[in-house]
Amino acid sequence: MKRIFFLSFCILLTILTASCSMKNSTSSQVIDTTPMPTAPSTKVVTQQQFSFTKQVKVNSSTSAFTVTISGTEKKYDDNHIGYQASQISVFNSNGTKLQTITPTANEAPTADMGFSIADINFDGNNDFTFVSTYGSNGNRNCFGYTWDSGAKKFVLSPDFNQIGCPCVDKSRKLILGLGVVSSKTYGYSIFAYSGGKYVMENSLTIDSFASSTPNVWKVTESKLSNGSWTSVANFQINYTSTKLPKTDSKLAPYFAAGSLWSIDCNSWQKLYN
Repeated sequence: MKRIFFLSFCILLTILTASCSMKNSTSSQVIDTTPMPTAPSTKVVTQQQFSFTKQVKVNSSTSAFTVTISGTEKKYDDNHIGYQASQISVFNSNGTKLQTITPTANEAPTADMGFSIADINFDGNNDFTFVSTYGSNGNRNCFGYTWDSGAKKFVLSPDFNQIGCPCVDKSRKLILGLGVVSSKTYGYSIFAYSGGKYVMENSLTIDSFASSTPNVWKVTESKLSNGSWTSVANFQINYTSTKLPKTDSKLAPYFAAGSLWSIDCNSWQKLYN
C-alpha cells in the first residue's frame, strides 16, 4: 500500500488560504512533537502482522469495551517502520464481538498507532482515536470513532480526520488543530462541534515565509462570522533570530493564558485537557 503522507501539510495550506490520541482512561498524554521520519521509499523490505488491544469505557454506567486493532507492520528500505490498521474489532465485557470496522488507508509511526480515548464530540461519552496519517515536524491526523448511544456502536466521524494534530479542550468544548510546516510557519485553528460536524471557527497563521521582506513574521487571524470569514488581525513583526518572538507586544497576547488562543497553555500540548 502506498503510504499516505503529509495530509496535515495540505490542511495547513487550506487554512493559510482561507484565513495535539486524546485522553486515555487514566491520565492526560502529551503530543510527541519530535519530527517524524521523512517519507519512506515505496519499497517494502519486510512485513508482518501486528495487533494491540485497548479497553474503552464509554461512561460510568457501562462496562468497558475491548477494542482490538490488527494490521500490517511494514519495514521500508530506509529502515523506517509503518503500521497500517486493516481491521478494528469491538467486544463487550462478555467477549462477544459487537462490531467489525474496516478503516480506510492509513499509516502510523508506532505500534499502538497513537490510540487514545476522549469525548471528542462532547456528548458525555468517551470515544476513541488513532493516527491515520503523519508527516514531518510532528504533524499527524487521526481517525475519530464516536459512540452512538442509539445504535450502541462506534461510528467514524469523517470530519475529525481533517483536523491536524487534534487536541481536545474539554473546558471550552473545542477541538484545537495545529499544523507545522517548518520552524518558521505555524498554523493554528479552533473547531466547534455543531450539527454533527466539526466546524472551523477561528484561524491563525504565523509565518515568516509569507512576507516578501526578509526578517519579518507575518501574522494573520480570521474568524467565521455568519457563514463568512472576516479578518481579525493582519500585521508584521520584525525579528532578529529564527525563533518565534513570543514576547513581542503584538504577538504576546496570542500566547497568554486566558486568551482565545492561549497557545503556550496546556490545551495546545495535551491530547486531552
